[in-house]
Amino acid sequence: MGFFGNFLVLGNAVSKASQESKKGYYNLGGNRKNKGSLHRLGRSHHEFPQNCLKKTPISVTSITQSTLLSGYIRYMKEFWDARYQEDGFAYGHEANVFIRESLEMTQRIGKVLFPAEGEGRNAVFAAQKNWEVEAYDISESGKLKADNWARENGVSIHYQIGGFLDIEYPESQFDALIFSYVHMPSSLKSQVFERHMPWMKPDALIVFEGFSVNNLPYRAANPQVGGPDNIDMLYSVNEVKELLKPFNNLRVWEEEVTLSEGKYHIGKAKVIRARNF
Repeated sequence: MGFFGNFLVLGNAVSKASQESKKGYYNLGGNRKNKGSLHRLGRSHHEFPQNCLKKTPISVTSITQSTLLSGYIRYMKEFWDARYQEDGFAYGHEANVFIRESLEMTQRIGKVLFPAEGEGRNAVFAAQKNWEVEAYDISESGKLKADNWARENGVSIHYQIGGFLDIEYPESQFDALIFSYVHMPSSLKSQVFERHMPWMKPDALIVFEGFSVNNLPYRAANPQVGGPDNIDMLYSVNEVKELLKPFNNLRVWEEEVTLSEGKYHIGKAKVIRARNF
């Protein structure tokens, strides 16, 4: 999973900094209200590190966009590398329930891509089901744990280090695309999801699970359930329909689930699920 780091490349959100700097504003995915500060950002997939959600004073008039972007990516990489260096698996070593059920119900086998795959639990499960697995994440610690987990289970996965906006694959390579708790500011969502579409075959399968905008009360009642506490990074049914509209026969719905995934996804949550088979 990881994205989280995911490795958030801020893209067009960062480019707005230069336009807003003269006014003393810098905001990523939200209202222009944090004058002279870095607005609350969300993590790429599960929940965002809490200390990054604090308002951090920063002058954008004296910092170039590239410096700001590289500093942010470095921070995210360090955070997720540290998390994945913890003992055990941050989100468990078992595949996500919905992803496991989806892969078990389809009769197809081919080449599948896992963006922001973190410690590799979903990728390894897919490999056990005879899929050819490609995965990427910004975290080297996540990759190391994923590669070790694959070896322990006697399977092979191809896992690259990269972010949403710099990873590259050839066109029409994949038979399936699987997103597991891949969260980011809304200003990046369309760009990130669109980048993945040319890599899919015309009849590719899609599986998606992420926290709903309606997860906020669940998180407030039980922070252990995880997920961003910034509504800008969460998903609605209509939003996911739009992001995944290139896939034929798409079904998208909201569901209450009980998560039991490692140390950071525990308890009842509201999620958005989608697949086209």
